[in-house]
Amino acid sequence: MFLERLDIFGFKSFAQKTTLAFLPPDRGRFSITGVVGPNGSGKSNAADSIRWVLGEQSMKLLRGKKGEDVIFAGSGTVTRKSAAEVTLTFNNEDRTLEDFGAHIEITRRLYRSGESEYLINKATVRLNDLVLLLARAHVGQQSYSVIGQGMVDRVVVATPSERKEFFDEATGVREFQIKREQTLTKLTRTRENMREADLLVREIEPRLKTLRRQVTRLAERVEVERALIAVRKQYYGKRWVDLSIEFERVSGGLKALTKSEEQAERARDELLRKMRALEQTQIEAPALENVQKEYDELLTTRQKLQEKSLQLQSAIAIAEARGKKATPRAFIEPESLVADLEALENEHRALATSVERRDENAIARALARLGTSIKQLLTRLRTTRPQQAETTPSTVGAQKELDDVRQEMVMIDVRQKEVREQLFAASRDVTTVKSSFFELQRALQEKQDAMRQEERALNEAYINHTRIKTQRESLEQEIHAEAPELLESIRLTKPEEVTGVNTALVQPEMVELRRRVEMIESIEPDVEAEFQTLNERYEFLTGQMQDLSQSLSDLERVLLELERRIASQRASAFEELNKQFQHFFSMLFDGGKATLLQIEAKAEEREDGAEMEKSEEERGTSRDAIAGIEIQATPPGKRIQTIHTLSGGERAMTAIALLCAIMTINPSPFVVLDEVDAALDESNSVRFADILRELSAKVQFIVITHNRATMQAANALYGVTMGEDGISSLVSMKLEEAKENVRA
Repeated sequence: MFLERLDIFGFKSFAQKTTLAFLPPDRGRFSITGVVGPNGSGKSNAADSIRWVLGEQSMKLLRGKKGEDVIFAGSGTVTRKSAAEVTLTFNNEDRTLEDFGAHIEITRRLYRSGESEYLINKATVRLNDLVLLLARAHVGQQSYSVIGQGMVDRVVVATPSERKEFFDEATGVREFQIKREQTLTKLTRTRENMREADLLVREIEPRLKTLRRQVTRLAERVEVERALIAVRKQYYGKRWVDLSIEFERVSGGLKALTKSEEQAERARDELLRKMRALEQTQIEAPALENVQKEYDELLTTRQKLQEKSLQLQSAIAIAEARGKKATPRAFIEPESLVADLEALENEHRALATSVERRDENAIARALARLGTSIKQLLTRLRTTRPQQAETTPSTVGAQKELDDVRQEMVMIDVRQKEVREQLFAASRDVTTVKSSFFELQRALQEKQDAMRQEERALNEAYINHTRIKTQRESLEQEIHAEAPELLESIRLTKPEEVTGVNTALVQPEMVELRRRVEMIESIEPDVEAEFQTLNERYEFLTGQMQDLSQSLSDLERVLLELERRIASQRASAFEELNKQFQHFFSMLFDGGKATLLQIEAKAEEREDGAEMEKSEEERGTSRDAIAGIEIQATPPGKRIQTIHTLSGGERAMTAIALLCAIMTINPSPFVVLDEVDAALDESNSVRFADILRELSAKVQFIVITHNRATMQAANALYGVTMGEDGISSLVSMKLEEAKENVRA
C-alpha cells in the first residue's frame, strides 16, 4: 500500500486545485519525493494539508487559530474560497486493507459556515471511522506519518507519558488502543444502562405485585366463563343439531309429498282432459253440460279454498312456534272426523250403486241417509270452536277465517255430491259414450279423494316444516342474545360432538354458571390491561438486564483480550525498536550507545501514602501498565545519560535515529518529513540521506527540505513557488529523466 496522489483545493495558500502525484514502487523500493522551494512559498502547507486530511483537530499544530484559517483567505487579486478540500489517494492493490478495493480515497472538506465532512471513497463517514481505518493502515495524524519541523525536538523534550502515546502508534498498538477505548466507553454505557434498568425494575415491582394479586382474583371468573362457554356449546349445539336433523327429515318428507301431489295433479288433469273431450261429443245433452260446468267450478273453488286453508294454518303454526301459549281447546278428533267422512263415502257409494241399478226406492233412501249424515257433520263442525288463552288478535282472526274456509269447503263438498247425483241422474239415458264418461267421473272422484288425503299430509308436513324452521330462527336469536360469539361455531356443530348430551341436565348447569358469572365482583376493565402492559415492561427490562449482563461479560472478555494483545505486541515491538534505535544512532553518531526504557505505572496514592481504593467499575476497566517511555543516549566519547543534557544537534540526530527505528519496525505506508534535516551539518545530512535510501525499502518518503544531500536522494522533486497573488503553485521533475537528459 502506498500514497498515489495528493489533491489540494482551497487549503491555505493552495487556492487552485493542485495535484501531487507520487511515483509507484520500483525494484522493491518505494519512492522518495522531495518538495523544495524558498521560505514562505507554502511548501510546508502541503505537509499541513496531509496532517489535516488525516483528521488533525489541533489548530496549533496546523499553525492556525480557528478552523476557517485553513481556507484560502484571498489576496489582492484573488477572492477568498468558501471551502477547503484535501484528498489522499492510496494504492491498495496489495490488499493491505482487505475490505477495500484497489484504490482508497480519503477526503476532508470544510466550509466557512463551519460545516465539515469526512469521506472514504466519496461516502460520508464519522471521524472515528476514519481514525480506525488509518490505525489499521498504521497511518494517523498523531503518529510519525507526518513529522513536522518542531516534532523532532518534541520527541526528545516531551514527557515520558507524552512520548508513550507516540510510541504506541510506532509499535502498532494504536488500533487496539482505539478499540480498547471504544470498549471502555461501551462498558461505561452498559453499566449506566444496567443501573437505569435496575431502578426502573425496582420502581415497577410493587405496583406489579398489587396488579398480579388483582388479576389472580379474576382467575375464578375466567374459569367460570370458560366453563359457561363450554356448557353453552353443549346445550345450544345439541338443540341446534336436533332441530337440524328434524328439519332435514321434514324437508325430505315435504319434498316427497310435493312430488307425489304433483304426480296426482297430473293424473287428475289427464282425467279432466278426457272428460272434456267426452263433453264435446255430447252436444245433444245441454243439461249435462251445465251440470258438468258447475261441477268444474266447484272443483276450482275448492282448490282455491284449500290453498287459502294451507296459508292460514301455516300462519297459525308460525305464531304458535314463536312462543304463543294456548290453553287446551275443544276440537274434533281427527279419528272421529275421518270415521264420519268414511261413513259419508260409504253412503255415497251405496247411492252410486243404486243409481247404476236404477232403483228409485234405494236411491231415495240413500239420499235421505246421506243428507242426515251431512247435516250431523255440519252441526258438529259449526258447534266446535277453539278456546284460546293468551292469543293475539292476529291469531284469533286467522283461526276464525280458517274455520270459515273449512266450513265453506264442507259445503262445497256437499254441493259436489249433489251435483254428482245430478250427473248420475242425467246420464241414465245417455249412450255408451256416456258410460265412459261416468267411468272417468268415478276415477276422477277416487283421484280427488286420494288427493285430499295427500293434501292433508302435505298440509301437516308444511306446518311442521314451518314450525321447525321458526324454532331454528328463534334458537338463533336466543344464541345471539346469550353468546353471539358462539353462533358460528354452534352452526357448525357436528352430531358426534354432542352425542350423549342431555339438554334437560345441561340447562340447569348453564343457568347456575351464568348466575355465578353475574355474581362475581366487577373489576375495573383497565386493571388487566394495565397488568399486561406493566408485566410486558417488567419482562422487557429484566430481559434487557440479562442481555446487558451478558454484553458486559463479553465486553470484559474483549477488553482483557485487547489488554493482552497490546502488552504482547508492545513487548515484542519494543525489543526490536531498541535494537533498531541503537543501529541508526550508531550510523548517525558513528558510534555511541542509545536505549529506551519503559516506566511502569504506579498505584495512585493519597496524601498520606495509602493506596486509594478503587470502585468495582474501576477495577473492571484495567488501564495501561506502562506510564511512559524514557530515552537514554550516549554519543561516542561522552558519558551523558539523559537526553536533556545533549546539544541541539545531538538531540536532533537522536530523534531522527529514533524515528528511523520506528519506521523500520512498523513502517507506515508513507512518511512526510518537513525539514527535519534543517539542524544537520553536511556530513550528517549525507548520513541522513543514506538512511532514507535504506528505509525506502519499507517506507515511501515525502521530504520537504532545503538540504542538497536529501534532494539527491529523491526520485522526484516538486518545486513550490508563490507569485504576487499569494497562491502556491508546483513545478515537478523526475530526477531519473533529468539525469538522462544531462547525459544526452
